[in-house]
Amino acid sequence: MIITLTVLAFFVASCGIDTRPTAEKAPEVAVMINDKSLEKATPDIGGIKLVKYSPVFANEGIADMESRGYKVKQISETSATLFQSPSTTVMYERVK
Repeated sequence: MIITLTVLAFFVASCGIDTRPTAEKAPEVAVMINDKSLEKATPDIGGIKLVKYSPVFANEGIADMESRGYKVKQISETSATLFQSPSTTVMYERVK
């Protein structure tokens, strides 16, 4: 029994599970969300881009997009429902 638990603990540890608190990994996650969003389509200057974040990552995502030359035009938040997590959708305009 002890050997099984030890093997299981080493397996879980080797899987690379990120055990940092959400606040510590928020900047990294926000950058990944922005990268993925811009990978699909990057607008021309003056163009609009919508990005959907979990509320936990919205502030870091906005800061990252502003550093990339976008400015916030509108922010809308949706509440959690039975089938959907809460989300923050930000509309950006590309200025650079």
